[in-house]
Amino acid sequence: MANAIGAAIAQVGGEVDRVFSLDAVPRDKALEQARGEASERVLREGAVPDSVEIVEVEEIRSPICPAMRPASG
Repeated sequence: MANAIGAAIAQVGGEVDRVFSLDAVPRDKALEQARGEASERVLREGAVPDSVEIVEVEEIRSPICPAMRPASG
């Protein structure tokens, strides 16, 4: 019985890994989109809407993506 209760009150978690070209999408819109995708994902898994919280955002600039290269000059 304890396992069933634990499963019923367990937290739902997830993450989203995305690559955005900041030439095509402004940074704030890219972050908003990624946060939205993460929220939608946990809601589909059964999270209570009022309890969804983004706890960590990590941005990694890529030298492969031209929009993330520093401007030269």
